[in-house]
Amino acid sequence: MKKILFFLLAIPVFLLFSCQNENGKGWEGTKLIVEDGNYPANIKEIRLGNTTGTKYCVLNQAGICESTEYFNGNVTLTISYSRLTEEDKKEYLDYGYFTDSENSFKVYINGVEAENEKAAETVEYDEDALELNVNTEYFRTNFDIGDAKEIKLTFANAPEKIKRRDVKFADETGIAYIDIDELRKNCKSVYLYYSENDISIPEVVKDGLLFFKIYEPGVECSISAKDNYYFDDTSIKVEPNTYNEIEIVTTTKNYCCFKVIFNSPPKKRSVIKLSCETKAFDTKNFAGKKFDYVKNSAEPDFNISQVNNASLELSDDTSENKTFNLNLNNKAYTGSWIITDENKIKLSFNNSSQSELYDGELEYYSNTYITFQNNEEAAPPNWCFSARNHEHTTIYNFVFHEKQ
Repeated sequence: MKKILFFLLAIPVFLLFSCQNENGKGWEGTKLIVEDGNYPANIKEIRLGNTTGTKYCVLNQAGICESTEYFNGNVTLTISYSRLTEEDKKEYLDYGYFTDSENSFKVYINGVEAENEKAAETVEYDEDALELNVNTEYFRTNFDIGDAKEIKLTFANAPEKIKRRDVKFADETGIAYIDIDELRKNCKSVYLYYSENDISIPEVVKDGLLFFKIYEPGVECSISAKDNYYFDDTSIKVEPNTYNEIEIVTTTKNYCCFKVIFNSPPKKRSVIKLSCETKAFDTKNFAGKKFDYVKNSAEPDFNISQVNNASLELSDDTSENKTFNLNLNNKAYTGSWIITDENKIKLSFNNSSQSELYDGELEYYSNTYITFQNNEEAAPPNWCFSARNHEHTTIYNFVFHEKQ
């Protein structure tokens, strides 16, 4: 009896192994294949599945993925691109390809080129969806698998990082572009608008090219310099300059407004580049210096508070974040400072250190005597200090001398 029982138990075990396929699996199904050396760069995942998503094969590298059964009817192939790092997002829009490029990313299914059914990117403008010349994020196509038991994928090219400044419109009728990359790098703020109506000139995508209608060519631009830098008026340029020129409207050390004059209408699809240079202020009159209070200013003003003692210490100019320490009437204040002119700096108070003071100013006078109300004089060099409250009223106004 024991021998017979052993024989009966052995039968299902034999049947189980007898139906395994050549790979040692207990099933057969559709195979998704990408041969070694053919997996494209910048691809996160390749997924082949039925339209309901209940059956699929996934590859993250070259190889073979076999489903548990054979697909039939319509199937979907989705190829997801890599994701940008946070640092890359500053310059790039996403991974993808240019739809108007001869070297765009192509996918072949068993030797036949597949169509990317994902629509190109669009942006909203004047309640219209304008198509861009890029396709990003993923490639997707649907097809009838028929009797195919293997889906072998091959590729041409690969998705690439799409620079924001290279993104344009698919239809460029009546449109030209303005490249302000250099202005963005060198300026604290940049604002372009139509001269006639002050309507802002929009970006194709954030931090990309700006686009404007060539039959409304009047363009103005306002720029402000980064902290501790100033403009060199002669450095503001437009390219190409054969039929374009710059006309300065208003300018200071830290601000400039100029017109872009088109001597002939811009051609559609053309790119007009604006640029400028800035220079760093010399910090020799302020950086790393320590100051002692001399006396209140001679200007009579009932808002000015009495100062009994004060001292100020400015960080050295090698510090990226220029800071200060102010002791005023035995009360400590801290904050940061920036240069606004060759002989003037602005001090911003930390809210945590002081609530009633908003900002201050320290101006250097190399050869000027300061006369006080009692006709006393302070010999140069002098540093005149003022501070305002949150109502922008000056409440301190007095003179410093450099501590020896």
